This record gives sequence, structure tokens and C-alpha cells, in this order.
Amino acid sequence: YHDSLTGVYNRNYFEQLVRADVPKARAGGLGVFVVDIDGLKIINDSFGNEAGDALLIRASRCLQFAAGENATVCRIGGDEFAILLLAPDMAAMESLDSAIGAALQQENIYGSATENFVLQMAVGYAYDAEQQVSLKDLFHAADWKMYREKVNHHSGGRESLARSLQ
Repeated sequence: YHDSLTGVYNRNYFEQLVRADVPKARAGGLGVFVVDIDGLKIINDSFGNEAGDALLIRASRCLQFAAGENATVCRIGGDEFAILLLAPDMAAMESLDSAIGAALQQENIYGSATENFVLQMAVGYAYDAEQQVSLKDLFHAADWKMYREKVNHHSGGRESLARSLQ
């Protein structure tokens, strides 16, 4: 149930949670984050999979640091992660979103001394306080929000990635 590269939970584990709609008997709300790493394909194509793998490890480190002990971080695709947060309120969701941004900024300031690439992520999240929305539906809502953020920041991200590659 763990990703061999990053050490976080893998897609099989996340899909098991989705199938079980875990936990059905949750006492409070449920939040899902979907995070996509920008530019991974370009880095893999230009500098090889080793450089891309290093970027994924940096990304998982940021997400684990931001999420802390009370969340489940899963790598669900080549460049995509999901974070499951049990019993939060909307303030906890916004706090985690801010923590991801802060961890990303710290990684790019201090981690970039040893790494050549700026780490960029698109983040979307969805929250259900009333236990009426399935985990699958929450995931799709968060994924849609992440996609919209990715499209909105696409041109700026490409410019930054191009500068980083230069």
C-alpha cells in the first residue's frame, strides 16, 4: 500500500478507501485535496526520469510536512497526489491549503540549493461537513478545482518552468 519512490500511500490504498467510502461511520466532516505536480513530463523528457523522481520526492516531502499526522497522503498517479483529512472543518481545509503553499515556498527557497528545478503544484480541495457526499464525489470535486487552478496558472507556470530549465 506504499509508493516505492516516495514512501507515501499508493493508488491501491486510496482506491480501497474510496470503495469503502472510509470511514462510513465518520463522526465529522471529510476533506479531500488533489495535488498535481506541474511540469513533470517536461523535466522527465528533458533531463531524464531520475530528475523527475527527485522532483516527486520533494513534492511528497512538502505534502507530508504540510499535512502532518492527521491526514493521509497518497500518490495516486504519476504526478498526482491526494490527501484525505478526516473530521476537519472548513478552517482546517483552508489551513492545510495555506500550509501546502508555505511548505512549497520553503522547499523552493531552501531545497533549491541542491535541486535544479522549481517545484510547482496545482491544488484543489473539497469538503463535506454533513457526511452526505461520498469520498468518490469529493475526490471528483477536488480534482475539478485542481484542474481549474492548473488551467488558470498554466501560462505563468510554463514561464517559471522555462526559466528554471534555462
